[in-house]
Amino acid sequence: MLFPRLRAGRDTRLDPVRLSPPRPSTLLRAALVAALLALAALVLWTEPHGRPGPDPAVRPPAEPQLGSSAPADGRLPVPAGLVGVPVRLADPAALAVVRPGDRIDLLAESGNGSTVYAARALVLDVAAADDGPVLYLALPEAQARSVGAAAASAHFAVIVHSR
Repeated sequence: MLFPRLRAGRDTRLDPVRLSPPRPSTLLRAALVAALLALAALVLWTEPHGRPGPDPAVRPPAEPQLGSSAPADGRLPVPAGLVGVPVRLADPAALAVVRPGDRIDLLAESGNGSTVYAARALVLDVAAADDGPVLYLALPEAQARSVGAAAASAHFAVIVHSR
């Protein structure tokens, strides 16, 4: 039977359901949830896509980009104030990970560790030669001289930084 309480001879009253008022702690929780939801909606509404954009007052340092001023072969031009330096690497596998526009640390391996010759140097071009890979780097003139002096005896390696 669908409504067992309404059978004949039994209790057939249909009194309204009486609810007790909510406790103060339940009301407080509901108010806090509503406030947090309103705050989240306000943040999402005021910020584009829910995250702040870059500060227009802070400009990143200008780096040369491939574009209309770059030669058709993909090499980057030497930035003002720097000089271009060719560097032969000891490991041919470096050609697989280094591209023009990358920032690298240039290390020279020796018997008692490694020496950093250039930090965050800009890679202008990458080429394969018969005696190993060659990177064309943009360096300040003082660093370029020390790299050139060490090139005859050093075995250079690189650490590639993320873009």
